[in-house]
Amino acid sequence: MNLEIESGNGYRSEKANTLIKVKELINVRGATSEKASGRSSASVSGDNFTRKGHVNLLGLQLPKFGGDILEFLEFWDQFTTIINN
Repeated sequence: MNLEIESGNGYRSEKANTLIKVKELINVRGATSEKASGRSSASVSGDNFTRKGHVNLLGLQLPKFGGDILEFLEFWDQFTTIINN
C-alpha cells in the first residue's frame, strides 16, 4: 500500500511539473506571437474581442430544451441551425 501511495504522489508531482512547463511554453509562444504580429496581450482590435484569444459572441440567443421528448427534434434543428450559421 505504501508503494501505491508513493506512486500516486510521484504522479501528482509529475503532473504539477508538466502543467508548469506547459504554462511557461504558452506564455513564451504567446509573447513571441504577439511581437511578430504587433498585437498586445491586453486586447485585439475589434469589438468582438475582449482579450487575446477570447471572442464575445454578441449575445447569441440559443433555444432551451424543456425536456419534452416530442419537442426534441424541433429544438435540435433550431439549435444546430443557429450554431452552424
